[in-house]
Amino acid sequence: MQAWSLAWNIAEVPIKSEGVRVLQVRRTGKGCLSYVIASTGVAAVIDPSLPPEVYVGLARERGWRIVSVLDTHIHADHLSRARALADQSGATLLLPQQNRVHFAYKPVQDRDVISIGGPG
Repeated sequence: MQAWSLAWNIAEVPIKSEGVRVLQVRRTGKGCLSYVIASTGVAAVIDPSLPPEVYVGLARERGWRIVSVLDTHIHADHLSRARALADQSGATLLLPQQNRVHFAYKPVQDRDVISIGGPG
């Protein structure tokens, strides 16, 4: 049972924007999804739930550098790995504006635009 909770796989999400790639990282045993979005050699990771080494490895294999790590909400269904991934990769940690955590992060709120990469 424990092995199943650690199982994961990836799928590339087809999108029409040239030069942008989106990987869906599926934590199969927990039903959690996270995403790696990349453009022009840099990447952002959204809702990481696997060990940071997984995302760092996925980025490294593709020649990407993780510059942003985001959690879309406080996760009641799994342990977020956003802070650990941001620390390990040197990325900026972005979280919804709130008063529930006591560590450094960049607050984001509804309708904020987060840029990843640039024109390729």
